[in-house]
Amino acid sequence: MSFLKSGNTLKYRNINLSKEEIETYSKTVKDIMELERPYLNGNFNLSILSEKTKLPKHVLSSIFSTAFEQSFSDFTNGYRIKEAIRLLGEDAYKNQKIAAVAYDCGFNSVSAFNTSFKKINQCSPSEYKRQNF
Repeated sequence: MSFLKSGNTLKYRNINLSKEEIETYSKTVKDIMELERPYLNGNFNLSILSEKTKLPKHVLSSIFSTAFEQSFSDFTNGYRIKEAIRLLGEDAYKNQKIAAVAYDCGFNSVSAFNTSFKKINQCSPSEYKRQNF
Protein backbone atom coordinates (compact mmCIF):
# COMPACT_ATOMS: atom_id res chain seq x y z
CA MET A 1 0.00 0.00 0.00
CA SER A 2 1.90 3.00 -1.22
CA PHE A 3 -0.02 5.59 0.82
CA LEU A 4 1.18 4.13 4.12
CA LYS A 5 4.24 5.37 5.91
CA SER A 6 6.99 2.79 6.24
CA GLY A 7 6.32 2.15 9.94
CA ASN A 8 2.72 1.26 9.22
CA THR A 9 3.25 -0.64 5.99
CA LEU A 10 3.81 -4.03 7.59
CA LYS A 11 1.09 -3.69 10.17
CA TYR A 12 -1.66 -2.79 7.68
CA ARG A 13 -0.36 -4.40 4.48
CA ASN A 14 -3.38 -6.71 4.20
CA ILE A 15 -5.90 -3.88 4.39
CA ASN A 16 -6.48 -2.71 0.85
CA LEU A 17 -8.29 0.60 1.13
CA SER A 18 -8.37 3.10 -1.68
CA LYS A 19 -7.59 6.74 -1.05
CA GLU A 20 -11.31 7.48 -1.51
CA GLU A 21 -12.27 4.86 1.09
CA ILE A 22 -9.78 6.29 3.55
CA GLU A 23 -11.20 9.78 3.03
CA THR A 24 -14.80 8.55 3.34
CA TYR A 25 -14.14 6.48 6.45
CA SER A 26 -12.12 9.22 8.14
CA LYS A 27 -14.94 11.69 7.47
CA THR A 28 -17.43 9.22 8.94
CA VAL A 29 -15.31 8.92 12.08
CA LYS A 30 -14.99 12.71 12.43
CA ASP A 31 -18.73 13.22 11.88
CA ILE A 32 -19.61 10.71 14.60
CA MET A 33 -17.11 12.23 17.01
CA GLU A 34 -18.34 15.77 16.42
CA LEU A 35 -22.08 15.13 16.19
CA GLU A 36 -22.61 12.31 18.68
CA ARG A 37 -19.66 13.05 20.99
CA PRO A 38 -19.27 9.42 22.13
CA TYR A 39 -15.87 10.25 23.65
CA LEU A 40 -17.69 11.81 26.61
CA ASN A 41 -18.52 8.28 27.75
CA GLY A 42 -15.68 6.95 29.88
CA ASN A 43 -16.28 3.48 28.45
CA PHE A 44 -15.92 4.60 24.84
CA ASN A 45 -13.60 2.28 22.93
CA LEU A 46 -12.75 1.06 19.45
CA SER A 47 -15.51 -1.59 19.59
CA ILE A 48 -18.15 1.06 20.22
CA LEU A 49 -16.82 3.18 17.38
CA SER A 50 -16.82 0.10 15.17
CA GLU A 51 -20.52 -0.42 15.91
CA LYS A 52 -21.32 3.21 15.21
CA THR A 53 -19.39 3.36 11.94
CA LYS A 54 -20.23 -0.19 10.83
CA LEU A 55 -16.52 -0.63 10.10
CA PRO A 56 -14.39 -3.49 11.44
CA LYS A 57 -11.97 -2.58 14.20
CA HIS A 58 -8.92 -3.46 12.12
CA VAL A 59 -10.09 -1.08 9.38
CA LEU A 60 -10.61 1.67 11.94
CA SER A 61 -7.14 1.07 13.35
CA SER A 62 -5.74 1.44 9.87
CA ILE A 63 -7.69 4.68 9.38
CA PHE A 64 -6.31 6.11 12.62
CA SER A 65 -2.81 5.20 11.62
CA THR A 66 -2.99 6.37 8.02
CA ALA A 67 -5.50 9.23 7.86
CA PHE A 68 -5.07 10.69 11.35
CA GLU A 69 -1.48 9.55 11.98
CA GLN A 70 -2.24 8.78 15.60
CA SER A 71 -3.69 6.05 17.76
CA PHE A 72 -7.38 5.74 18.56
CA SER A 73 -6.58 6.70 22.14
CA ASP A 74 -4.69 9.87 21.20
CA PHE A 75 -7.41 10.81 18.71
CA THR A 76 -10.15 10.33 21.31
CA ASN A 77 -8.23 12.18 24.00
CA GLY A 78 -7.78 15.11 21.63
CA TYR A 79 -11.55 15.52 21.49
CA ARG A 80 -11.79 15.12 25.25
CA ILE A 81 -9.17 17.82 25.84
CA LYS A 82 -10.96 20.23 23.47
CA GLU A 83 -14.10 19.66 25.53
CA ALA A 84 -12.14 20.19 28.76
CA ILE A 85 -10.85 23.54 27.52
CA ARG A 86 -14.39 24.56 26.67
CA LEU A 87 -15.64 23.52 30.11
CA LEU A 88 -12.78 25.23 31.95
CA GLY A 89 -13.99 28.53 30.51
CA GLU A 90 -17.64 28.08 31.50
CA ASP A 91 -19.07 29.83 34.54
CA ALA A 92 -20.59 26.57 35.75
CA TYR A 93 -17.10 25.09 36.12
CA LYS A 94 -15.29 28.07 37.64
CA ASN A 95 -15.56 26.67 41.17
CA GLN A 96 -15.39 23.00 40.18
CA LYS A 97 -12.36 20.85 40.79
CA ILE A 98 -10.29 19.80 37.79
CA ALA A 99 -11.40 16.22 38.48
CA ALA A 100 -15.01 17.17 37.67
CA VAL A 101 -13.89 18.44 34.27
CA ALA A 102 -11.84 15.29 33.67
CA TYR A 103 -14.73 12.94 34.39
CA ASP A 104 -17.25 15.05 32.47
CA CYS A 105 -14.99 14.84 29.41
CA GLY A 106 -14.82 11.05 29.46
CA PHE A 107 -11.58 10.42 31.32
CA ASN A 108 -11.64 7.66 33.91
CA SER A 109 -8.79 9.07 35.98
CA VAL A 110 -7.40 12.49 36.77
CA SER A 111 -3.86 11.31 36.08
CA ALA A 112 -4.78 10.20 32.53
CA PHE A 113 -6.49 13.55 32.02
CA ASN A 114 -3.47 15.50 33.27
CA THR A 115 -1.08 13.47 31.11
CA SER A 116 -3.18 13.98 27.97
CA PHE A 117 -3.77 17.64 28.71
CA LYS A 118 -0.05 18.28 29.18
CA LYS A 119 0.81 16.34 26.03
CA ILE A 120 -1.46 18.56 23.96
CA ASN A 121 -1.12 21.92 25.71
CA GLN A 122 2.35 21.73 27.30
CA CYS A 123 0.89 22.73 30.67
CA SER A 124 -1.38 21.24 33.32
CA PRO A 125 -5.14 21.91 33.33
CA SER A 126 -4.73 24.06 36.45
CA GLU A 127 -2.00 26.15 34.83
CA TYR A 128 -4.08 26.51 31.68
CA LYS A 129 -7.11 27.66 33.70
CA ARG A 130 -5.02 30.22 35.62
CA GLN A 131 -3.46 31.60 32.44
CA ASN A 132 -6.60 31.77 30.33
CA PHE A 133 -9.67 32.26 32.54
